Amino acid sequence: MLRTRIVTAAVLAAALCVVVLWLPPVATIVALTLAVLAGAWEWSGFLRTSSWSVRIGYVVGIAVLLPVVWHLTAGSAGRAIVLAVALLWWIVALLWVIFAPRRAAAWSAALAGLLALLPAWVALMRLRLDLPRGAQWMLFVLVLVWFADIGAFFVGRRFGRVRLAPAVSPGKTWEGALGGAAVSALVAVAGSAWFGVPLAPFLPLCLAAVAFSIVGDLTESLLKRFAGDEGQRNVVSRPRRRHGPYRQRHGCGASIVLRPARPGSCPMIGVAVLGSTGSIGLSTLDVIARHPDRFRVVALGARRNAARLAEQVRRWQPDYAVLTEESAARELNERLAGTPLPTRVLAGEGALEEIAQLPQADYVMAAIVGAAGLRSTLAAAAAGKRLLLANKESLVMSGPLLMAAVHGSGATLLPIDSEHNAIFQCLPRDTRPGMAAPGVRRVLLTASGGPFLDWTCEAIAVATPEQACAHPNWVMGRKISVDSASLMNKGLELIEACFLFSMRPEQVEIVIHRQSIVHSLVEYVDGSVLAQLGSPDMRTPIAHALAWPERVSAGVQFLDLVRTARLDFCAPDTSRFGCLALAQAAARTGGVTPAVLNAANEVAVQAFLERRLNFPDIAAVIDTVITKASGGAIHSLDDVLHADAEARGLAQQSCQYRQSGARTVYA
Repeated sequence: MLRTRIVTAAVLAAALCVVVLWLPPVATIVALTLAVLAGAWEWSGFLRTSSWSVRIGYVVGIAVLLPVVWHLTAGSAGRAIVLAVALLWWIVALLWVIFAPRRAAAWSAALAGLLALLPAWVALMRLRLDLPRGAQWMLFVLVLVWFADIGAFFVGRRFGRVRLAPAVSPGKTWEGALGGAAVSALVAVAGSAWFGVPLAPFLPLCLAAVAFSIVGDLTESLLKRFAGDEGQRNVVSRPRRRHGPYRQRHGCGASIVLRPARPGSCPMIGVAVLGSTGSIGLSTLDVIARHPDRFRVVALGARRNAARLAEQVRRWQPDYAVLTEESAARELNERLAGTPLPTRVLAGEGALEEIAQLPQADYVMAAIVGAAGLRSTLAAAAAGKRLLLANKESLVMSGPLLMAAVHGSGATLLPIDSEHNAIFQCLPRDTRPGMAAPGVRRVLLTASGGPFLDWTCEAIAVATPEQACAHPNWVMGRKISVDSASLMNKGLELIEACFLFSMRPEQVEIVIHRQSIVHSLVEYVDGSVLAQLGSPDMRTPIAHALAWPERVSAGVQFLDLVRTARLDFCAPDTSRFGCLALAQAAARTGGVTPAVLNAANEVAVQAFLERRLNFPDIAAVIDTVITKASGGAIHSLDDVLHADAEARGLAQQSCQYRQSGARTVYA
């Protein structure tokens, strides 16, 4: 990626020198005019129209205005008017980007194009034709802006932390802008010496030109995002033939913004995979590898597995790689030392948030397990990404906050849990996350029952971590495998379903289905029940979310119903699986109680995996923590984090109290 940028810059620099310095003025004027008209054509894409005649008319209109503006600026009065208009546009655009980034209309996009392209064209033309060393002056201005952009890129890439305009272009930072200004100041010093002009008035003019360029770039980013959002809403309004009433289509409205993945008609889609070294991350990369012409991995993130992440970085060569543990990030740098890669290695929880908001990351797979993935998931939602949600804890802990972020930014939220993905596929096509689907009576979440489904209470009491992680159907990580064995996983999914599909806890029923073929069901008020079936392979929901509303191959084994032969269902036994009952109660209570439940469960499961707790005590610890915790409503992220911290402290105390019993079991 970096090498490509450098080669492209070198080629453009050579072409620029030829056009400006060695071609006659007429040829330079023609080349500049064609470049401006090409820019006008690109800008016409922001007008929220698929009509070629409208776009061509916009370009023709700018072409007609070019000689008008040229004639107007023949005198000093006309130049003052154009300069004042350009300055006014700069101020308005700056206020627009900062205070009203979502207030845009087709007419404002058209006007912004006129006020950006025409003054820039006439300024460069006047420099070229009116000044004694016009070619050099024209080249200087282009080099000034160009070097400022290069400086901003490299400084922002290395030191960028504070985002310049996160609602418009999350990748741009204040550090990058200051770096670009510093580089442009050096160019201004060189230009002052070359042209023999005083530096005192010359330097502010150069910095003003760079500031004009930055605001223009941000305005273009704003309109690109706006046009992309509205363009997709225009697409979804078209009916799709041969699709029944309960097939999904593009959602329309404020809470859904799609970047469709249509082979041959769209550029490569950038994907950031958070949790790339875990089971969901590996499955995601497997699906992406099957469609190299469609998806590009732009960032990988994990917690501590430096060895596996190093392998992935060499394979995928992303722009960024993140490990939240500092020591693991240092190990990753050591493993990659000497390898010519474009990847920048970052460390810390904040780095996950950074890559979740990268402008080149169109889709974000949120697969960091547990509360550790909360902030990055919220960041991706706030940045308006297509959020592929595998981190169920984010909804369990802060459901109201996450759904508000999705609706506020226009993000696309697609569930990755096989059960919720199945429900999504069975809901009416106009259903949007967080809104109740019309005509739905209830949903049924299926559960395999885990490895202890047929065990007695006495046998479960002495179960080992190895037995708990030996899931009969799914290949999963250790933590989620234990959650599946205790049915806590299904309890968390119940809470998640309430937020995703705007349902009351009593509308979500848990059904044991040991074959894991029917992933979930939706029951309608007319008595119809729709189910989604498939082989137990997480690549199916991942492929569905990556390509939605299209379908792509996932590499899974196709379902053979005849060979499957039978499908069994039964109710769960909460007397043996107390975690499920605790989760159902937490869903009814609401507020921060689900966050307390999740935190206590994470601590208790970790203690069980470390053989400091026996299996039945997982539920006992959770029950104790919920009883002692403060509780309360969710008003902000701080409320969630406080409840999480309090619950973890109480859970650690409870685990220590019960540790002697675990020693007896594992003795």
